[in-house]
Amino acid sequence: MRSFLVRLLVVVLLPVGLNATTALGPVSTSDVARFPVQCLDSVGLPVAPDSIHVLVWFDGESTANGASYTSRSVSGGAASAFIDSARVGGYTHYYFVDQIQDIDNDEGRGLYVGDVVTWQAQLPTHNRFSFNLVADELADVYDSLLLGFDAVAACLDTLRSQDGWIARQSEVVNLNGWAPSSDSVLVDGSALAATDGAITAATLDSTAANRLADNTWSNEVRSLTESAAGIDSSSVARAVWNTPSANHTAAGTFGRYLDTEVSGIGAGSGAYATTLVAFDSSTHQTLTGVNLAVRNSSQSSLIASVRTGADGAAGVNLDADSYVVTAFAPGYIFDAYDTISVTGTQVDSIVGYRFDPGQPSLPTLCRVYGFLYSITGTAEAGATVSAYLPGGVSWNNGLVVAPNSVSTTTDEYGFFFLDLMPSSLMTGAPLYEFTIDRPDGTVLRKRLAVPFVSYWQLTW
Repeated sequence: MRSFLVRLLVVVLLPVGLNATTALGPVSTSDVARFPVQCLDSVGLPVAPDSIHVLVWFDGESTANGASYTSRSVSGGAASAFIDSARVGGYTHYYFVDQIQDIDNDEGRGLYVGDVVTWQAQLPTHNRFSFNLVADELADVYDSLLLGFDAVAACLDTLRSQDGWIARQSEVVNLNGWAPSSDSVLVDGSALAATDGAITAATLDSTAANRLADNTWSNEVRSLTESAAGIDSSSVARAVWNTPSANHTAAGTFGRYLDTEVSGIGAGSGAYATTLVAFDSSTHQTLTGVNLAVRNSSQSSLIASVRTGADGAAGVNLDADSYVVTAFAPGYIFDAYDTISVTGTQVDSIVGYRFDPGQPSLPTLCRVYGFLYSITGTAEAGATVSAYLPGGVSWNNGLVVAPNSVSTTTDEYGFFFLDLMPSSLMTGAPLYEFTIDRPDGTVLRKRLAVPFVSYWQLTW
C-alpha cells in the first residue's frame, strides 16, 4: 500500500430514503469512511437488510475490474464487519464504516466510485459513494507555501529594522551645520568654492547653478527627509499593492505577469483579459450561473472553464487567437458552440434563450420536465424516468385515477418530461414517487407533489 497524506475523518449524513451518491472528498488511506446506508422495501419504506454487498472500482475501469467485498449476511439486525448500526427514537439506522486502505483496491491516487447494495426480500437498494484519494505530493506544495510565507516574513522584518534609515536621515538633517569655509563638498566632480563663508556657483555648470539658485536641492533634501521619517512596512505594502494595473505594461516584467494572473483571476493564462457575458435574447437580460467552457479552435484542448456571476459576466485571460465557447445552464438553450476571435482586451456576448418544454397533452395536466447531467457536466442520455402513485388508486371529480407507473427516457441533451395529473386535483392530494434509473443503478427515488400549473421543472 502506498504512503499518502492524512487528511480527515469523513462523516456524511444523507436524507432518509434518498438513494443518492455520497461524495467523501479528498481522503488518504488512513482515513475512515463513515456514512448512512438505506434498505428500502418495495414501497420505499426503510427496513432491516437481509444481506449487504460492497463494490468499488477505480475511475476509468469497468465494474468487472473493481474490488468486490464478499457478500455478508445481516442476521436479526446484527451488523457485519463493515456495517454499523445505531438505534435512535425506536428506529435502527445502518452505517457503512471502513478504512480507505481496505476499499481503494490499491490502484493509486485518483477518483474511486463504490456502491453499498443492501438486500431485503431480493429487492436491492443502491447506496453509492465516491472519494478522491490524494498523495504526498500535496505535502510538498504545502511546504513550498510555507517557504514563501517565511520569505515574506523576512522581508517585513528587514523593513521594520530601520536603524540604517534613521542614521541616514540624521546625516541629511544635519547638513544645516555644514561650514563652507572648512568643509569640502563635491558636485558633479567639481568642488564648491567658498568666499567669505558663502557658497558660489563659479565652478558649476548652468543647470547646477540654477538648481542651487532656486533652492531646488533644498526642497529635494527636505522631501527625502520627510518621506524617510514616515517609512514603515504598512506604507511600503500599500505603495506596492495599490499601484494601478496600468503601470504593469512592460512585457517581460514580473509586474506584467503578476497583474495578468491576479487581475484576471477567472481562468486562463493568456495576455488579454476577455469578458464573456451570457445574454437572454428573448428577455434582453444577462444570465447568472451559466457554465462556459473555452477551447482552442480545433477543440482539442480546454483553455478555461468559468461560471457567470450576478452580473452575467465571467472573465478569462486569453492569448490572441480564435476560440470556441460552449455554454450550458438548466432551462436555457445555447448554440452548440460560439467562435470568438481575441485580438486584445475585449468583451464578447454568448446568446441563449429560455427553454420552453411545451404544453401538456391535456389542459388539466402538468408537464413535469427536467435535465439529467453527470458529475462531469455532460448530458446523460437513455436514463429511465418514471412516476406512480404509491398510495394507490385516487379520485378526481368522480374519475378513478389508476396508480400505475408511467415512464420516459432522457434524450441526447439529458432532457425528459412526463404529463401528469396535478396532486391538488385528486382526493387527499397524493404524492407521486419519481424514480430515475440508469443501466448501472438508481439515480433518484423521491416523493413529490405535482403542482397545478402548465409545466414544472422537477425540483425538491
